[in-house]
Amino acid sequence: PLRTEAAVKFFPGSLTPTPEVVEPEPESLLAPAALTAWAIGGFLALVSLALGWLHLRRGLADREAIVDGPLRTMLDELETEVVLPARVRLFRSRRITSPLATGLLRPLICVPERCEELSASAQRVMLAHELAHLVRRDPFWSTLSRGLEVIFFIQPLLRTARRHLDE
Repeated sequence: PLRTEAAVKFFPGSLTPTPEVVEPEPESLLAPAALTAWAIGGFLALVSLALGWLHLRRGLADREAIVDGPLRTMLDELETEVVLPARVRLFRSRRITSPLATGLLRPLICVPERCEELSASAQRVMLAHELAHLVRRDPFWSTLSRGLEVIFFIQPLLRTARRHLDE
């Protein structure tokens, strides 16, 4: 077949155009790169969150329940003054260095073993402080803020807000 202008004029379907190689615009490469960076950053943030969770589990691995004694009695007295969805479980551990309150559905307070060296009034203040964390639902808010920080890791103000909540 003739590949001239005249042939195209009389036989328009006879010529197939050669495909042009189109180079992608630099702007069109930006979106996949940003998505890849977001995925990598999110993965690293999830790894950090998982390591923190493992550290907490390791710290609570040797915990023993406190079912009676002065600490349990103090906590029971304090619990009568607040509203919680369930009775607070009380534990002691040799591995932790400061008391902590956790548990979204089943509240838990774990105290370091050395807290028994404190005076009774100091122990009461310590338990009241940890109970206040549970009443304010600090474990829930902490988990939520950390989750948002992981999902939207690119927003540095979320980390600042979470730190202020932790304080």
